[in-house]
Amino acid sequence: MTGATGLVGSQWLERLIASRPGIRVIALTRQHCGALEAPEGVEFRQAEISQPALGIGADRYRELQSQVRQIIHCAADTRFSLPLEEARAANVATTRNVLAFARGCRRLQKIAHVSTVYIAGRSEGAFREEALTPAGFLTTYEQTKHEAERVVLEAMCELPIAIYRLSTIIGDTSGRIRRVNYFHQIIQLACQHRLRMIPGVPDAPVDLIAGDWAAAALTYLFERRFEAGAILHICAGPRRAPKVADIVERTVEVLRACGKAVTTPVLAATAEVEKFAGQLAGREQHIWRILLRYLPHLGLRQAFNNECAAAALTGSGVEWTPIECYYDRIVETAVAGLPSRLPAGAVAAD
Repeated sequence: MTGATGLVGSQWLERLIASRPGIRVIALTRQHCGALEAPEGVEFRQAEISQPALGIGADRYRELQSQVRQIIHCAADTRFSLPLEEARAANVATTRNVLAFARGCRRLQKIAHVSTVYIAGRSEGAFREEALTPAGFLTTYEQTKHEAERVVLEAMCELPIAIYRLSTIIGDTSGRIRRVNYFHQIIQLACQHRLRMIPGVPDAPVDLIAGDWAAAALTYLFERRFEAGAILHICAGPRRAPKVADIVERTVEVLRACGKAVTTPVLAATAEVEKFAGQLAGREQHIWRILLRYLPHLGLRQAFNNECAAAALTGSGVEWTPIECYYDRIVETAVAGLPSRLPAGAVAAD
């Protein structure tokens, strides 16, 4: 398993070992393994999967190839601001290397590749659970995750692979936030009275999901309903995704209930927001340039069909929790737990 210490991988790993007593998981991580507490059945190994032999040495590489039966590839650099070549090294080269490793696994049964629905890039419309050809990209993250998918799709003719595309994880249904991302940083901007306008189309859907639900869905689909060649959207879907205007209004209401004197930001065309940001200076301009990497999706009418995933989850016991049941708790947790200043760096949705 790659990416086992990340937002998605860590929750998936927890459920994986709980669902299969006696399982042995080799979790490759860039972190120093001495700092990690490994659950029973999990062995953390320091690796650099962008390097030859996954950075673990030729002997260990061949040893693992003789043992590994299943592969889960969750690792990715989700920063939106990386230069293109750095993002390619983190997201495309790593995927190529994992697949090269898989080709030498004599006992291989299946591979899961975690992707994102936002490989749709700048395209608008309803996107089915199939290969996509976007009309350009908003970030290098989107572009390199799309390129990684192309590598995976090419390998499907020889390897048993399923692709799982996730949408934006905002926290757990309990209200817990395991990893701060752009969604929570936008809430902080609102609390700092800096969110005067945002690019957005009022009736555009915003696909948001809970991390614990996503982990449960991934575990079930990989363990019980794996299908080589499948592309599944782990997302809210068109009927469950709230609209931009509704989510903005609800967020403002919750923030006011938390004692924040916020104003409702104006929804404007992306070009108008860019013009506004260009008139700012210093830190304010820097913050808005960061913000403009994340928010243009709110100005795109994108709906992600998830009929295949929903059908595969039928009877699984993995119940969908409507966002209305936990959204307020997420916002409240974000207000209570975020640092007092917006960090200079930023992370993406998944």
